[in-house]
Parts: sequence; structure tokens; C-alpha cells
Amino acid sequence: NNGNVVGLDGSSTISFSVTHSNNLYAVIWHRNHLGVISANPIVESGGIYSYNFSSSASQAFGGSAAQVQLSSLPVIWGMMAGDGNGDGDVSISDIDNVWRVQAGTNGYLEGDFDMDNKVMNQDKNDLWFPNNTKWSFIPE
Repeated sequence: NNGNVVGLDGSSTISFSVTHSNNLYAVIWHRNHLGVISANPIVESGGIYSYNFSSSASQAFGGSAAQVQLSSLPVIWGMMAGDGNGDGDVSISDIDNVWRVQAGTNGYLEGDFDMDNKVMNQDKNDLWFPNNTKWSFIPE
């Protein structure tokens, strides 16, 4: 609800019991948004790694081509909606093969780009249309 990535209980910090010797980058995937990867390695402080994608376009690899400005006061950047089929780009196939099939239905659905549990024209017009032809900058 607030953009924080947390444990399955909805509030606890996620923990991993692995060691690493290289830089770590944060990668965020979402069911119908373009994935993002941090522009810089994440750093550890007190045993916790944190990274804020929302403070600036430059926080994501690809900058303003990888994120969309959600608010101007305060400035908030976020993931681009519209990738209904999860293939890493926003294209007509997201409308033809996902949104059109689900239009007029309710629920946790890939065609619900604004995540209000309804697949409606606003999803297509307000979110898919402005992001059409955008793609994820996460390297394969």
C-alpha cells in the first residue's frame, strides 16, 4: 500500500541468509508494471539493505525512461503501469490479450492497471496509453 517491500506478514523486514562478494542491486517486479532495477548498488547499514526508488528518476537504471513521475509535490517516482502480460514492455498485446478480455470485470487482475480491483477504461486511458511503447531496463 505504501511502496515498502516487506515480509509475507505485511510488516516485517525481509531477510535472506546468504553471503555475497559482489555489489547487490535491487530489482522490483510487479504483476502489471514494468520492472525496475536500482541505478546504484544497494548498501548495508546495521544489517539492513535499503533503497528508495521514489525520490528521483535517477534512482532507477534508465532514469526517467524507466520510471514515471507520480507526484510533483512532493516529487515521487514509481513504476510504469500497463504491462498486463508481464513481458517487459507496454504494447498493444497488453490491451488486446489482457485488458480487452478482462474489461468490465472486478478482482486482482492483470488488466487492472490502477489496482482498484476494477478493469475499466481508466486503466487503458490513464495508465496504459501514456506508457505504450515503454519497456523495462532490467538486463536479461
